[in-house]
Amino acid sequence: MKKDEYLNKLSQGLKQYDQAYIQEILDDYEEHFQDALAQGQSEEDICRELGDPQDLIREIREMMDVPSGTHEVGRPVIELDKDVNPSAKFPKRAYKGHQYQKQPDSDSQAFGHALKKVRFYADSADIRLIPSADGEFYVYTEDEDEMDNLEHNCHDDTYEGRVCRSSGSFFGLDILHSFIGGPVDTVIMVIPEGIEDIRIETISGDISAENIQSELLSLTTLSGDISLQGIQNEGTFINTKSGDIRMHHLSTQHCEIKTLSGDVSCKNISVDKLVCNSISGDVGCNRLVLRKEGLVKTISGDVAIKMTPGQKPFCVFATSVSGRVRIRDGIRMDSHDFQPASGTDYSKLTLNTISGEILVKQAKDKEKKNK
Repeated sequence: MKKDEYLNKLSQGLKQYDQAYIQEILDDYEEHFQDALAQGQSEEDICRELGDPQDLIREIREMMDVPSGTHEVGRPVIELDKDVNPSAKFPKRAYKGHQYQKQPDSDSQAFGHALKKVRFYADSADIRLIPSADGEFYVYTEDEDEMDNLEHNCHDDTYEGRVCRSSGSFFGLDILHSFIGGPVDTVIMVIPEGIEDIRIETISGDISAENIQSELLSLTTLSGDISLQGIQNEGTFINTKSGDIRMHHLSTQHCEIKTLSGDVSCKNISVDKLVCNSISGDVGCNRLVLRKEGLVKTISGDVAIKMTPGQKPFCVFATSVSGRVRIRDGIRMDSHDFQPASGTDYSKLTLNTISGEILVKQAKDKEKKNK
């Protein structure tokens, strides 16, 4: 088999998916062929090295279609509401009475009950989550003139909000808003401690969360970027198609990240279990503390993991079909030897990629560096 036939089989086997993302995958493999050809390999040798294209198609389909079932915490799922007239569900500026109290000195809405769950939906608006200084929950826009474009609803212990749409809105207009902007630029949500479940979803808007403490945090966007800093919770779930993901100072029991082409950048992350799936985006993590096990899986993205010095020993199972694999620290194990010896307490790190490169090593010890 030669290059054109191999790439054509990939293209035909993935034609039911968004072709913009599939083209990124094909471009990555085209680049891989060119690099290998420049090193003297034949097209036939490269195809044999990459393996059966049907196996690769199966891998990509699994990553595109099937959410990971490995975690113990149920992954929150949010579906965008495409109703022609959503106002029936989300009355504009509703619940100003005993459930929402208009603050005398600000154009925001405060929630007055025992709030446990937060849901917010937006198209092109950016969403910022910040901690509450007074223990109350507020939602407001950065530009106070845009407050009338927010819709609120609450039932039992759940708040639902969204950026309103015109009565003639339809999904095509949502996509248009992602390019020209919508009725709200930035929504700020002030989050008190004690919230159990936070789920935010946008189409193209960026999402950021800083110093938020909750049980579960789920952030989803199509093309916006996601940024987290100072997060402490039981479960963090991040999902993008093309947006980049940045995480700094995260402490959680379970972290699950899924992206098609966005890059993932993490620093000072402490987790029991980590699951990260990427198609073509690179995955980099500096100063990772892995208490139990981690799985990082890409198709063509590179993987670079720097473990925090001083943590318990870890074993690494790393495979790349055509990319270089470098393990500088830890214990490299074959699949049949992956389970550590009885009585030995290891963290387990599994890294899989088709054509990306893999690097695992320990980060530099800051104390030794400063001496």
